[in-house]
Amino acid sequence: MPVTIDSATLTQTFPANALAHQLTVFVRADAAGLMKLNEVGQVRATASAVAGNSTYTSVVVDFGKPLTTGGAKVPAGVGFIRFVYKWRGDSFDTTTPVYSSPTTSGVAEASFPEVSSQRLQIELIGTVTQANAELVQVLLPSLPADLEVHVNDGPVAWRYPGPRGAPGVDGWESSANGTQKEVDLTAAIEPLLGDPDSATPVTVTVELRARTPGKLSVAGGTSDYDLLQKVPVTPDPDLDFEMEGDQSLLLNLPGGPATNLKEVWLTVAAAPPKERAVPAVGPDRVNEVELVLDSGRSACVRFPADVLADLTALRLPLHALDGGAEVRAQLLSPISVDPPPPLPAPPDEPGPPLEGASATQPVELEAPSTQRGFIPQLPQQVPDSWTLLPFDKPVPLKTPVWVSLQVTRGKVGWSLGNFSPPGDAYPVRRGSPSGPWLKLPGAVTALPGLGGRLHAIGHPPKASPLAPLQLEVRTGQVVASALVDVTPTAKGVALKIPVTTPVPSQQSFVRVISRVAMTVTVQSLIRVVDKT
Repeated sequence: MPVTIDSATLTQTFPANALAHQLTVFVRADAAGLMKLNEVGQVRATASAVAGNSTYTSVVVDFGKPLTTGGAKVPAGVGFIRFVYKWRGDSFDTTTPVYSSPTTSGVAEASFPEVSSQRLQIELIGTVTQANAELVQVLLPSLPADLEVHVNDGPVAWRYPGPRGAPGVDGWESSANGTQKEVDLTAAIEPLLGDPDSATPVTVTVELRARTPGKLSVAGGTSDYDLLQKVPVTPDPDLDFEMEGDQSLLLNLPGGPATNLKEVWLTVAAAPPKERAVPAVGPDRVNEVELVLDSGRSACVRFPADVLADLTALRLPLHALDGGAEVRAQLLSPISVDPPPPLPAPPDEPGPPLEGASATQPVELEAPSTQRGFIPQLPQQVPDSWTLLPFDKPVPLKTPVWVSLQVTRGKVGWSLGNFSPPGDAYPVRRGSPSGPWLKLPGAVTALPGLGGRLHAIGHPPKASPLAPLQLEVRTGQVVASALVDVTPTAKGVALKIPVTTPVPSQQSFVRVISRVAMTVTVQSLIRVVDKT
């Protein structure tokens, strides 16, 4: 039979959608020691043809390749060893035995100097059957050498040249199952997996081979992987942003397990314009109070420097009161305060109009709609409606500016916002259209995080570009990942969002924030979940 001690295999199965992090096995290699002849080669028992050995049985074992041997042993009742001959290429050297028993009665166990031979002939006293001959043992003293690991009969995935290392050397260690070493096969197995469209089991066969054979085995080690699950983008893979804002991509699979979410993979495509809106979303409206403005009452909000290089438009949450209205915005220069007030107060106050063309086009606001005769009277009863106030041409920004809202006809409500953290709030002042400008009453400013709601639209500085998209993973109001900046292309951009806070995958979603009006196509959406 063929040699069976020069290789060992381990067969494992993994789901096709496994995302491998670390996959290892333990390779075990020791000297084979005493092995039955039928375990190491082809065995033939015949009456001895050697001169003088007519009452003996010749047991010949063919290893199939040269093996180093150093002894032999017969089980009780099989016979006794009289001679051992080695193969010399075309015949056995019966004139110079590698072993000769000290007496003519033979021995049950023979030791002799190590010899390398493809075949051995063991002379046993008496008649020995084929079955008993196969139970005779031969000593293989050499350590396995030139070890290799192959995965699914592929190229070498791991190699250890020379004899197996001693325990404590090169990661080899002693164990109850033999001398072993942990081998990382992640790089070899990973390409066989990672299919988010299929959970079909994939068979992986790991084979340990040795040029110098021995006692070999392979055992399972670390099996660290997650699962990739493709998520259908419903009802439409196109997210249409008519203006800056946010939308959600649900991550639950119909009937899927409620496992912990580890990561989200997306490929998104878009053709974003060069303008950006800051901020793109919010802040949330404060329902306790809003600014009511008319031709004699105005208000302004401070927009910081270094965020946009210019302004092309402004968007504010406005609604007409008691009929239609007309509004426009005027940019005001900052006037430094000396000495500067303590934070979070701004270091400047609104001053005269910014030099040059710095007013937006006037915009009409429609009269409030009525439903069954009901006219909203409280701020919280009025739905948010953001009004675009465009400039005739981009207005360069070199310093912070104060945005003054001027009502040329009618009466307008401007809702205020709740900023988080409060230090990010845009300061607000009130007064006549030409000033002076006063702080809001203390009862109003006592509201935490109170600030002006304003979306500024323009081009970011070249030195500080702003990505058109930002994405994060959430479960309800719990933010489960960092905010990831994305600049999509028409062909698509792939990204991975690690989840930093464990959340159930069934209740999670990707929040897509767009700083511009555009259509974002979600080409693929994959969730990475815990295999358990």
